[in-house]
Amino acid sequence: MGYGHRAGRVQQVCRRVRNATRRLGELERTQVGEPPRPLRLHATAPAVEPAQEPTEGPACALVDSSLVALRDARTPGRLSIAHLDTPPGDRLLDTGDNGSGKSTLLSLLAGLLRAEGEIRRRPGLSVGLLTQDTVFEHPDRTVRDAYTHALALLMARPPQLLLLDEPTNHLSPRPCDELEDALGAGPGAIVLASHDRWLCACWQGRRLRLHAPGSPAGAGVEGITYTLLNPNPVGRLEMMILEVTPGASSGDQPHTHSGEEVELLLSGELDYWVDGVHYHLRPGDSVSFESSTPHRYRNPGTVPAVCAWSETPPGF
Repeated sequence: MGYGHRAGRVQQVCRRVRNATRRLGELERTQVGEPPRPLRLHATAPAVEPAQEPTEGPACALVDSSLVALRDARTPGRLSIAHLDTPPGDRLLDTGDNGSGKSTLLSLLAGLLRAEGEIRRRPGLSVGLLTQDTVFEHPDRTVRDAYTHALALLMARPPQLLLLDEPTNHLSPRPCDELEDALGAGPGAIVLASHDRWLCACWQGRRLRLHAPGSPAGAGVEGITYTLLNPNPVGRLEMMILEVTPGASSGDQPHTHSGEEVELLLSGELDYWVDGVHYHLRPGDSVSFESSTPHRYRNPGTVPAVCAWSETPPGF
């Protein structure tokens, strides 16, 4: 009896071992691969060759800390920028309608486009540009896979100035979310052109809204940048820092829209016209009105005007 009892136990153990071995084999054949690492910007040596020094305008070293500085830079019929500085670590979102010059600005910052005016670039500056119509050397890959691979390479070894043109157009939702997270804390300066509503809503850096040359709403708005202070407003109130470079304005003609707004000038000076009444603002002065009232503004001074601006409903 003892022998038979032990034999039965041996058979049970053997069956369990065989079943476990079979299940282990099935798991190994059907195992889920390790998920890819999320996109991250890494602080390593630049992998992009330094851009060529521009031939238009002074090519001397910058007197300030900017990587690229534009003064009255113009490409006829495409773009006009009165004043733009790109300091190290900058995060600038380039927005605007189609034809407003977003891609042109990126090409200008990359040194790939000639323009009138003054363009100053830091000597030896390394620039990486990923355009919408980037051509890839792997025809067997889909556009989405190839674009994601090219973006990952740029982010793995970022240049001093990274320029991205509508990067979310060719990305699936997961890489889009990873890109938005990675752009906030990475090294170097990043200038990004995008229509993506979610990316624009979450953007934490500066904003530059461009308008098509000749459009009534966009006449004279070059040199105006917005920094959204509450990118995810809970209610209907939006807060921004508005910077207006010397001579820049919202346009020669007043404009109207729905809502209310209030501006508090922090530095510089600003001329404001509300319903035809002129106000000259100095630091500490404020103006508030119904946005449906015709209004416009201009910086008559020699230094940038900076003001805290709140409006409802949100416009960005």
